[in-house]
Amino acid sequence: MNQSFLRGKTAANIHKPPASGLRASGLWRLSPAYALWALLIFLAEVAIATVGREVEWLRWYAGDVIVVAWVHCLIAMVVAAPVGRIAATSLGIACLVELSQYICGAVGWQIQQPVLRIIVGSTADWLDVASYVVGAMLVPGVLLAVTLGKSLASRQRPLFNRRKPVCP
Repeated sequence: MNQSFLRGKTAANIHKPPASGLRASGLWRLSPAYALWALLIFLAEVAIATVGREVEWLRWYAGDVIVVAWVHCLIAMVVAAPVGRIAATSLGIACLVELSQYICGAVGWQIQQPVLRIIVGSTADWLDVASYVVGAMLVPGVLLAVTLGKSLASRQRPLFNRRKPVCP
C-alpha cells in the first residue's frame, strides 16, 4: 500500500475534505440525520396526498405545515447554517411558491401536469401562508426542545445510589 499520501497528515485532519471547491468554506455538508428526516417527512406528505385526501384539514393545513419542515430538512441536509436562517429560508421558499400560485391565478395560467399541480398547488390562500409560518416556527422549536432535553438528561443525577453495598 502506498503510504506517501499520508505524509504530513495527523489523525485529527486525515478525514477533512480538501481545501478546494465548495467545501472550503465549511458551508456544505451531507447530514444523514437530516436526509432520513427528509425522507420520512416526504413519505408522510405522500400519505397525506393519497390516503388522507378525504380529510380536508389534514391535506390543506397539516400538509402545508410539514412541507416547510421537509424543505428545512432538505436544506439542512446539505447546508451547515444556523437553524433560524434555514427556517427563514424554507419559509421564504414556501411563500414564493404561494406567490407563484397567486400570480398564476391572476394571469389565468394553469399547470397542466397533474402531479406538479398537486405538489405546487393551484390556488393561493392566506391560511396556507399561516400554515407555513407555523411550520417554520415548529422546526426550530422541536430542535430546541430536543437539545434542551438532551442537555438536561446529561446533567441529571441517578435516582438511586448505585454503589455496591459494603458487607461487614
